[in-house]
Amino acid sequence: MSSYSDGGAPVVAIIGTGFSGLCAGPNLAKKLGLENFVIFEKSNGIGGTWRHQRYPGAACDVAAHAYSLSFELNPEWSCEFPPRTEIKSYMEHVFDKYNVGKYVRFNTEILSARWNEQDGLWELHWREFAPPKTQEEITKVEGEGQWGQLAKREIVGEGVFKANIFYNSSGPFTRPYAPNYPGVDLFQGQYIHTIEWDDTVPLKDKRVAVIGTGPSGLQVVSQVVHEARQLDVYQRTAAWIFPWGNAPFTEEQKALWRSDLKALEAKRQSLMDAGNGLWVTIENPNGETHANFKTALLGYLSSTCKKPGLYEKLVPNFPIGCKRFLIDCNYVDALNKDNCDLIVDPIDHVTERGIVGRDKSTGKEVEREYDVIVWATGWGSFAFGRAFPVYGVGGKELWDYWRKVGNPSAYLGAMSNSFPNMIYTCGPNGTTFDSFVEMIEIRVDFMVRAIKELQRRNAQWLMPKLDYELGWTRIVNEAGRVSPFGGSCISYYKFTWEAWDEAGTTGGGHIGKQSDKYKKVC
Repeated sequence: MSSYSDGGAPVVAIIGTGFSGLCAGPNLAKKLGLENFVIFEKSNGIGGTWRHQRYPGAACDVAAHAYSLSFELNPEWSCEFPPRTEIKSYMEHVFDKYNVGKYVRFNTEILSARWNEQDGLWELHWREFAPPKTQEEITKVEGEGQWGQLAKREIVGEGVFKANIFYNSSGPFTRPYAPNYPGVDLFQGQYIHTIEWDDTVPLKDKRVAVIGTGPSGLQVVSQVVHEARQLDVYQRTAAWIFPWGNAPFTEEQKALWRSDLKALEAKRQSLMDAGNGLWVTIENPNGETHANFKTALLGYLSSTCKKPGLYEKLVPNFPIGCKRFLIDCNYVDALNKDNCDLIVDPIDHVTERGIVGRDKSTGKEVEREYDVIVWATGWGSFAFGRAFPVYGVGGKELWDYWRKVGNPSAYLGAMSNSFPNMIYTCGPNGTTFDSFVEMIEIRVDFMVRAIKELQRRNAQWLMPKLDYELGWTRIVNEAGRVSPFGGSCISYYKFTWEAWDEAGTTGGGHIGKQSDKYKKVC
């Protein structure tokens, strides 16, 4: 393999064909003239999260023009928060236009990554599956690695891929999560998980329970309420709900964006500015602007809740921004319907017939019977680039390294000490309050400039010093303690070892107040 010192081009390994892979490929080719990189994708097609999430109502809850790659803006979005099918079509457009397919090895899963100190290379252990041949097989493969259904796939190859640079872009959400309530195996009805939606399970005129009120839960409820005979929505914690405002874009607007790139760029920038402005409004949970915004959101909630007692159940007890806020996609309207009830009693256990909760006021058990239980419990929170074992200098496994230093850490959320030439898409303390796609572009630009620096110095590897890495962690943590993240909510913005031990993944790591500084430093 060529090295920097003899003028050779570096070999780059990239994980996944979500937005990170689709961004990295064209940038490496254009900015560095590289062709010597491979994108490993374990599925049969592109899209990452947007390939797997096929539940009713699935849509982006970030404004679409901000949820687009800056080098391929899209004037054709139908509305501010488009459905999942539009996002996947946009990703396929990028894939085709920039000929990303020639770099991709589909149906190839990375099992582990190990830094070879002697050669100064990453060794990625891979296995390749036979491509699915029928639609039934494709449907099963969609569930590979997802909750519930683990398709048995024929292994047709296995080996080790060596790379100078390892772009660990496996994404923040890699392991779907469902609570393991006592008796969960006893239920005689049918389960569905939003990450692995089964269209063959009938919901019309059925008694349905939806567990979870995060973004996917809200979107599912807003659709299923029109089919189910009775829909019970189980809420563990109320979250701040924002008005939707999702009117279709007019043809005049789209015509302007098609003909005037600057107008399209201005639309995107206005959304980025709005995101930063929102953080400025809420960053001090004891400040006047936070209080005013809280009053406005409570006013919206009060005006939309028509059912007696509903408003009280939906009012959060923590600052705005402590956990992910929710876009009201007709969710409150669904809860107002006669066939829909919001259940706030804690779930005690599952029976053959349904769910037993414990009434908050009396403490008595209450059993509710169902035909279908929908797990809208999402992903097991942020994986921080640990979708598989990663071994660095001295054979240290990434998770063991983080336990040793105290918490998951990475300088700028991009690189960790003891793991040379490995760059995260979503490292700890590295995600901003803005669009996740913008954060991906920042990280890809970081990788491009890191490779240029290696080439300039004829160096073989680079990694941050430990004191710089831990210093960045302290900056983020100190800012977080006096921000909404310091609230008492349960949130994947905030890491706990217990979250990992329970769900196999981690939470936390949003920069928030340090967002502007982060962008400048990167």
